[in-house]
Amino acid sequence: MEPSKASPSWRSKLYELLRKPLAIIGAIIIAALTAGIAAWVTHYAGPPQEKPKAALAVEFRRFFGDYPSTLQSWGGDRALLPTLWEVTISNHGELTDTIVGYHVLMAASDGTESYSGLDQGLFDQHLTRLDLPLSVEPQHAARFFVKLGILVPASVYQHILTTFQPGPVASVEAIYKKLYRDGTDIHGLPVLPIAESGFTFPKASSAPSFAIAFDSLSGRPIREVASWYPRPE
Repeated sequence: MEPSKASPSWRSKLYELLRKPLAIIGAIIIAALTAGIAAWVTHYAGPPQEKPKAALAVEFRRFFGDYPSTLQSWGGDRALLPTLWEVTISNHGELTDTIVGYHVLMAASDGTESYSGLDQGLFDQHLTRLDLPLSVEPQHAARFFVKLGILVPASVYQHILTTFQPGPVASVEAIYKKLYRDGTDIHGLPVLPIAESGFTFPKASSAPSFAIAFDSLSGRPIREVASWYPRPE
């Protein structure tokens, strides 16, 4: 008698019986291999590194040194006095970034405002006009001035005209001291003498503040606000 042969239906049933367990075992093996490879890569290559980027920061304050300026008539009975403000832009990141634009505003109690002659340009340490774009390398800083035209009230302008004429002036400090002796500052705020040669100045909150903002190629705008008088730390 010939040996019996397994029928096709029996083979199909056996295949169906084993297919799912084998698939599960295969998936477990693949997952284990994937986890092992990932652990090996992390061990020898380290964790994934963040993409290098630039990180700019700005410092902004009025320059308290002496320098020449120009007393400009403004709006008939008022004047405009160009003043220097120090700007330092530091790059604490790992990539070079480039400053491509900026704008300045005067901060008022009800928001911000601008006026003709406020922004009078950027200047380097030698008071030579500085043009953008300006690149700042990683772990370096760019230092320069922005010249802001300060609006002088009519009453203050009359005090100034008793000693100075419209046009170039050799010393802004000479203008300030003349006004201090008259009991006022460039904004028309009261200044009181103390001792023999000192003065008591208004609070920072009572004097105008100015805001500056820079745009960079990295797309991260940076901005800062500074008062005419330094605010207490």
